[in-house]
Amino acid sequence: MIEAENNFGRSVIDQTYRRMVEDISSGKFQPGDRMPGDRELAKEYGIGRSSMIRVLARLKEERYIERIPVYGTFVRSDLLSRHQVVSLAFATPDMSLSPEHIGLFGWGNIMEMLRGIFEECSARPGVRATLLYCQDTADLRKLRAQLEDLRRFDGVIFCGHLMQPLKRRFAAEAKPAVVVAPKPREFPEIYPMVYFEPHDSLIEMAHYVMEQALGRRIVLLHRQPHKVDSRQSRDEVRIVMEELERHGAAYEEIYIDRPVTGDAEALSALEPIFRERKRFAGKVVWCLNRKMLPVLNHLMQKHQTGAPLFGSTSGVAQAGIFPPVPYLQEPFYEVGRTAVRMLADNICSGKPVGNRILKPTLCRGSVPLQNKIQNRRKSS
Repeated sequence: MIEAENNFGRSVIDQTYRRMVEDISSGKFQPGDRMPGDRELAKEYGIGRSSMIRVLARLKEERYIERIPVYGTFVRSDLLSRHQVVSLAFATPDMSLSPEHIGLFGWGNIMEMLRGIFEECSARPGVRATLLYCQDTADLRKLRAQLEDLRRFDGVIFCGHLMQPLKRRFAAEAKPAVVVAPKPREFPEIYPMVYFEPHDSLIEMAHYVMEQALGRRIVLLHRQPHKVDSRQSRDEVRIVMEELERHGAAYEEIYIDRPVTGDAEALSALEPIFRERKRFAGKVVWCLNRKMLPVLNHLMQKHQTGAPLFGSTSGVAQAGIFPPVPYLQEPFYEVGRTAVRMLADNICSGKPVGNRILKPTLCRGSVPLQNKIQNRRKSS
């Protein structure tokens, strides 16, 4: 008997929820309208007040309404634009290419953007996204086939600076698109971009480390330049050193000339470097890139140097394993979400699309230290 009552109760809530969604969609409750109170709605729909509160909680969760304490319950003003059916494509080059060819740092970061895209779509009823692999080619036959695929969508999010021939042909279709990339390239993009400047992020972090160092010597941990496996990493080291020198900060370098991994053999090979704790006395230690993460963990867990420790940059996915030291969280996830917002708003309400530059977040572990990092970069 109790089970039957529970099933009936859930059925009443589901039925009322569907009726209210239909009433909102049909215009009985207009976007921006203040809705009647809980008791009045319960009476109107023939259910108890506690059940109506559960229905309203579900409507709020599904972003049909917003409940403002004291003021009441309102139909969301962005309801019309969110409920237009919008199909988007996330067009990325084939995974056989390295991320650096595409213009990004790694496939993990691309997956973060993809997660941001799909989560923003899930928060907007009627908006859907599809992952679509495209070749970076000038072959007319292949371009026509890829263009035919893109025509099925209302808008496209192009990943990286490649696929220029395809972008030019798609632009002739007069459909909206944006390009997600970490930084603008030497050649102009046809479409607006959503990006952040990774080098600016490093400069921001350098200023933060200098502020926290209070004149103490900064120890930079990184791999020797000739052993670094990407131009991106070499540039990171150069940019940081130039910024420290520009501001007269005292620093020294410790090269990690062995493969940096978390296995016991690799960490034991680092022992001679970190055995003397006095080597770090009165200094601060900054591990300069993601590949220093095992070293950073090793220092924290075993050596307890006593020196303040800093990480470098990390994406959202890596933030969960980053140790509790200050570092910059790069906004790959937000790049994906922002791209969807821009395209959906343009398609649904004609809102213009322009370049968006996002900023990193200063974090300790997974906790933001501040909501917005002020841009301290000085113009040259």
